[in-house]
Amino acid sequence: MPESKSQIDARHYRNYRARYLKKAARYRRNNQPRIRAWRKANRRDVYLRFMTNPVNRLTTLFQKATKRNTFELRVLYALRANPPKRCACCNRLLNYACGKGNRRDSPSLDRWDNSQGYTLVNTFVVCCRCNTLKSDASVKEIRYVLAYMKRKPK
Repeated sequence: MPESKSQIDARHYRNYRARYLKKAARYRRNNQPRIRAWRKANRRDVYLRFMTNPVNRLTTLFQKATKRNTFELRVLYALRANPPKRCACCNRLLNYACGKGNRRDSPSLDRWDNSQGYTLVNTFVVCCRCNTLKSDASVKEIRYVLAYMKRKPK
């Protein structure tokens, strides 16, 4: 039975891996200033491409949020397995491509009860607007939050 293309590629990589690694190391060694300049020029683009992925965005949010609080690792696994598309509070479409900073439709982690930490039944993904409504909100937005607060967690 003939080999598939993926099997041929894997065999080729195994056979020539050491050669490729030496070539890459030699390139990095000889082109340090060029590589540094490229990284500096493209840092923001690389970061935005990374944060556009909902899984990466939620992982970063979770790591920042849990530095001072207790958490369950399965919360992170659940969020990564099925990142929500809409806010749990106002049903707004979440924008994972926001990059750095908080915008109205960027995702944010919310705890139902702050004393319990980040547990599977206590953690929800809401938009930043809903998470910061305490300071300034319209009546319509407050009603969304009120309806959210009256629901019991699943």
